[in-house]
Amino acid sequence: MGAFDNDFALDFLDDVRGSAPGNIPDVLSNALSAAAEVGAEDCLDRAEGEAAVAAATLVVARALPDGTLVPGGGILNVMPMPSASLSRLAVVALRRVLDENSEVCQLWREVDLGEQWRSGVEALLAKAVRISGFDEG
Repeated sequence: MGAFDNDFALDFLDDVRGSAPGNIPDVLSNALSAAAEVGAEDCLDRAEGEAAVAAATLVVARALPDGTLVPGGGILNVMPMPSASLSRLAVVALRRVLDENSEVCQLWREVDLGEQWRSGVEALLAKAVRISGFDEG
């Protein structure tokens, strides 16, 4: 199960592809911040969570290109290399998405794909930690 196997993430990817290359870091940052800034006591909305996973996937795929994370990967050719702060924000956002008070997390569990989804996001988080050097919980 990939980060772009849902409509929210595909819509986000279309938004990124429609952005000027110089604006892509801001688009990614906005999506990551939207998830990262949701308080632990509040439920993270599905759309924000799926967009954050998609944004983090783009950050990781640009820094560690292996050709498997992004459908049609061409966007990676025009994306600037992610900054350290954007990479750290990806870590924070992914941790928030994995929280039990996340609609995305809850919905994947309801369709019996929760463990598969969590495993994929945790693998993405490990890569984000690696590229950012940011491992504070």
